[in-house]
Amino acid sequence: MSRVRAAAPQPTENPREQRATQIFGQLCLACGALAPLVWGGMIVWAASTAADYSHRRDVISALALGDDGSATAMRALGFGLSGALYMIAGLYAAIRFRRDPAAILASLLLVIGGLARIGGGIYPCAAGCLRLEVPDDQRMHLWTMAAMDVSLIFATAAWGVVVNRYARLKWISSLSFGATSWTVVSMVMMATSVPDQGLYQRYANGILGVWMLVWAVALWRSRIWAEDLDWRKPQYAPRHRRFRRK
Repeated sequence: MSRVRAAAPQPTENPREQRATQIFGQLCLACGALAPLVWGGMIVWAASTAADYSHRRDVISALALGDDGSATAMRALGFGLSGALYMIAGLYAAIRFRRDPAAILASLLLVIGGLARIGGGIYPCAAGCLRLEVPDDQRMHLWTMAAMDVSLIFATAAWGVVVNRYARLKWISSLSFGATSWTVVSMVMMATSVPDQGLYQRYANGILGVWMLVWAVALWRSRIWAEDLDWRKPQYAPRHRRFRRK
């Protein structure tokens, strides 16, 4: 007679620790939802205190120009805090989706975008950033802002692919691809229409901000903070074939 081994008992997590872990996850997703609100709110507030500032003509980076209180707050809260919130949400998503390499990549793109936004506050713009032709001493600000835009655009597109593997998140796939397309269009219009560059930059930031808010809410509703989501490999994934020896 064959002996059947009894399964080893699985260690049960302390309910208090489990609840603390869930609250931590909810807070991380709340950071993702709060990030675009902080960014947009600081833009509106700083612009209301800046003299002779035009949302249509001037770029967002101009709000961090100078040493007055509104510019300092824009660098610390608008660039610094909102970038940190992006990083927190992205790192948490990378941990929760650690079994899915594509989701990890998409999450790390959010982290890079948040880090680049923080860099934009550390290396603020001077008078040269009011134009698209940035002088040499402002290259660092230009590079950080370009890295932020590219990372967030690619993150939006990557999540449009990733969520197709998860039934609870599949509904934001079309939104992700739509947000990516319109953001690229807005960035092109910003580069080609200098008198209205501020307006199109706000279109691009607004689209990415709305997507980030919806993404955080979607992950919250999927209860990723409480349980692992079932996922399936996409249909285009290669299949492993077994060959029989003759």
